[in-house]
Amino acid sequence: MTLALINKAQRMYDSQAFTMAEIAQSCQVTPMTIYRHIRTHQRPPAATLPTPQALGRQ
Repeated sequence: MTLALINKAQRMYDSQAFTMAEIAQSCQVTPMTIYRHIRTHQRPPAATLPTPQALGRQ
């Protein structure tokens, strides 16, 4: 996939308006190819992650 297609797929995914099949069809690739190239979950901001102390670790 080109960078332009990856960006397009990521924007479509982030909009939550398209299914993975629709995104893949739009990019003329398989859904698995889309999954390989886009971020499907976001890591929470560092401020919301528990500290080692909160987890009982030192």
